[in-house]
Amino acid sequence: MTKRTLSTFLAIALVFVPFPQASAATAKAGGTCTKLKATSIVNGKKFTCIKSGKKLVWDKGVTVKTPAVPVAPAANLPAETDVRKAFDAIATIANSTSIKPIDVKSISSPEVKPASITEIENRYSFVASFFDAQLPANTPVTLVISTNAEIEWAGSQLAKLSGNSFSEWLNFFLKPSTGNPCGPFYSAGSNGKTLDKRILNNYSLFGKSCATQLPSDENFKTTIEHEWVHNVQDAVSKNFDENLNPVNQNMPCWFKEGQAVFYGSVLGYRKDYNGYLKVRDWNLKNGKYRNAQFRTDISQTLQKLDENFDRFNCGTEGGYSIGSIAVEKMVLLKGHAGIIAFMKELKNQRYWQEAFEIVYGIDGDQWINSVGKEIAKEYSSAGMSILPPESVVSVCPSPSNSDQSGISRNRANALVGMSEDKAKQCAGSLNWDFRVGQRDSEMFPITLDYRLDRITVIVKSGVVTRVDVG
Repeated sequence: MTKRTLSTFLAIALVFVPFPQASAATAKAGGTCTKLKATSIVNGKKFTCIKSGKKLVWDKGVTVKTPAVPVAPAANLPAETDVRKAFDAIATIANSTSIKPIDVKSISSPEVKPASITEIENRYSFVASFFDAQLPANTPVTLVISTNAEIEWAGSQLAKLSGNSFSEWLNFFLKPSTGNPCGPFYSAGSNGKTLDKRILNNYSLFGKSCATQLPSDENFKTTIEHEWVHNVQDAVSKNFDENLNPVNQNMPCWFKEGQAVFYGSVLGYRKDYNGYLKVRDWNLKNGKYRNAQFRTDISQTLQKLDENFDRFNCGTEGGYSIGSIAVEKMVLLKGHAGIIAFMKELKNQRYWQEAFEIVYGIDGDQWINSVGKEIAKEYSSAGMSILPPESVVSVCPSPSNSDQSGISRNRANALVGMSEDKAKQCAGSLNWDFRVGQRDSEMFPITLDYRLDRITVIVKSGVVTRVDVG
């Protein structure tokens, strides 16, 4: 007999060893028992063995109250557990970060107090040290720090230092800044590079006469960290040697703002999980997602917040709220290393969806459709309804000269939802080469050469569900 068989046999034998009992017979009123004052509980009644004449019998029995079984505390909901896991994945690294020397030059307006400059520079020192492997902590940085009332001064400084126009920037920030000299509005920004190749960031605070110069809301503790994340994005995802503002990258804006919010929040509250939950909840309701009538379908909104979306409005249109939760979901998949790998891969791919697939094993658009439903459940659990998806009718795009340099993914995706025949007809009208890579469960052999004038489609139940360029 092997050890495994013997141990199994012993386990079975132990299960069936009988325990001593007062009587082998089931107790019932008037029934014979064998030991005076013995007790037995049957069907919620306790019977006692008594003497009746010369016999020992069970009495009539009394009802026994079954003690309440203590209920174990409910386990954390999966979503709550995932939030903590994503937080810990970044906070653990942050809490072991060693502070490194930095090269920060602050240019401040007359109203800014020295103590405010010191806090901002100290927080820069930490977040720069955290991302030292991606962007050396001692990378030269110039900070323009002003108050809300001095926002025009800040704009003139940014323009002079960079050699770029900041008129659009000023048009966006002027009214809310000057209209709220003591808050609650304040602003921050990552603004490319100076003429002498220093990273250029800015912050606007409250005036000296205000109750406090540094904002006291839960979000300010994440703002300095937020802007450094944008600096890292520029360094990792783009060859950023020029001094122009970092636009026209293939990084979708939901990720650009979402990563800055998620990382900024975790790094700012790295030792305070409850504080992190508060700012996370604040961001969940940020911008358009604060109001039920504007909470559009999450998957569709993430698709809309692509690399070409208006950078000034991306955050309030969903980048800050659902974008940050989407990045949180990415961290759950492959941690901090996965995020950095995705950022690096953006340099190598024409579309972010392809970079996403290389790192995470699923096409970016497919993942958005899936993760959007997960995020919608979280909103629903928080009592915030999401509007139903907009009905989308697939329309063949108009001919465009841009196709001569390669079919864009956005134009190719216009065929999703069409029947196979209609998609083929559309592609032909645009002079696109068309082929089917998969039809239902049948896979077709295809050449691996990459052609920018060709699309490869997946068809399920007669409908195009995916289009790839190449």
